[in-house]
Amino acid sequence: GPAAAGQVCWTNAALVSQLILATRAVLRAQPAARIMSISQNDNGNYCRSPEELAVIKAEGSPAGPLLRAINAIADAIADEFPAVAISTLAYDYSSPAPLLSKVRSNVIIQLCVGDKSAPADFMRPLSAAVNEPFRAQLQEWRSRANASRLFVWNYVCDFGNYLQAFPNYN
Repeated sequence: GPAAAGQVCWTNAALVSQLILATRAVLRAQPAARIMSISQNDNGNYCRSPEELAVIKAEGSPAGPLLRAINAIADAIADEFPAVAISTLAYDYSSPAPLLSKVRSNVIIQLCVGDKSAPADFMRPLSAAVNEPFRAQLQEWRSRANASRLFVWNYVCDFGNYLQAFPNYN
């Protein structure tokens, strides 16, 4: 259905324009900055407006609208801020890489591990069969992004017991 009341979608040109203005303002105020983070909210509430759903369908992933917006922001600031990269999360619903869009050279993708679409077990090597879903996502993003700008966001806490050591070592 349409976007929920008050929800602003990545396909909304006014949102992208506002984010470009805000990004320029932050970077002008902080000339030593080299990375600007612009990401989705930490929830599964991605926009489902007709425009957004059309991009999701074309791209095969809810990451499509997000990446298109991030690329537009990165393109808009590149001339004035050639040393700055825009960082965004590929997280939860946006973990699967889009089919069409490529990541701009000044964009960092931080692929988050352990979500529902591609669970991972870091007690085992990335090559282990149990890690195939995550490895496949990583390879999909690698085919669309600069290898030096593709990061893995790895949680090293046990969300079931915060004081317990995270079991990612033998």
